[in-house]
Amino acid sequence: MKPPEIKYIPYDIKLNEPFLTSGGVIRSRKGFFIAISLSENETALGEASPLPEFGSESYSEAENALQNLFGLTVNKSLLFDPEGFQKKLETLEALPALRHGLEQAWLNYRALNEKTSPDRLLNVHLKEEVHVNGLIGLLSPDEVLSKALRLVSEGFRTIKLKAGRDNFSEDIKSVGLLREHFGSKINIRLDVNGKWTLPEALKYIKDLEELSPEYIEQPVMGKEDFFRLVKESKIPLAADEIIRSTSDALEVIEKAPGAHLILKPMMLGGITSALKIMHNAEASGNKSVISSSFETSVGRSAAIFLAAASSGSLAHGLGTKGFLQNEPYCDPFEIKDGVIKVKGSEFNSFN
Repeated sequence: MKPPEIKYIPYDIKLNEPFLTSGGVIRSRKGFFIAISLSENETALGEASPLPEFGSESYSEAENALQNLFGLTVNKSLLFDPEGFQKKLETLEALPALRHGLEQAWLNYRALNEKTSPDRLLNVHLKEEVHVNGLIGLLSPDEVLSKALRLVSEGFRTIKLKAGRDNFSEDIKSVGLLREHFGSKINIRLDVNGKWTLPEALKYIKDLEELSPEYIEQPVMGKEDFFRLVKESKIPLAADEIIRSTSDALEVIEKAPGAHLILKPMMLGGITSALKIMHNAEASGNKSVISSSFETSVGRSAAIFLAAASSGSLAHGLGTKGFLQNEPYCDPFEIKDGVIKVKGSEFNSFN
């Protein structure tokens, strides 16, 4: 049998149109595919897609580490040594996107090589379907309504709006238009990306109460301010940017009872790290929402895997399919009527 070959493939893909958040504009995604070839027709893939603006390492940091790993220390024997490979991953704590890509490729390699699926390898049960929220960037209120009409017509029943505009009246008008048009037929989420100060958040959250958002994501950036808001807000809050490690997540679970946790496997070092956090959260009564980070279909599949492994029926932040131009690999996970149908075997079917 031909021994497996490991390589990494850089990519740089533009978005179909710039996506505006209060934290900046996302115009393209740069990253790496980790490819482990079993044969001419079978390749296990993982994706390392850094997004330093939202808490990961930089592209150059990941690239330098990849060059060192592939040049010196990643060897084929590790592929047959799960304990050794896991130890190698643990040395990459400061490089979560790279760790994600290596782990994903390794899990998919093992699944293909052992003729099984990642859920069986990790001993998790996957739901047959995952609900997905529609995503709208920082558009004008009229544009928000127009895009929401299209998303709802496509079957989405949860809409996530980017918020944190310089003029809060535009934020609240956008939410008001959706409530006026759709009533209680849809869930509305707001994502502020930490833009508000604590005094602003205290006021704005109160102003939004009558519009009944499902939750407000990362209204402020500081942990202590977030913990205070959780105690005072009548609207559920969700933590995102303040969760960039397992210890961060455990602190949120301890100090923000009832808060939602937004878990991005690309920012948290991969599937197994995010699974541990999710299980801890669910045991403590905190709900987890799994979110992609504008990865390609390869990286997004890891987030879909986690969402399928979660409990409950919350919609997850996986509605970025189609945001990137000319993705190099097929996407086995179609979104239909706001839902992704899941089969375990699809997580390594990117040939």
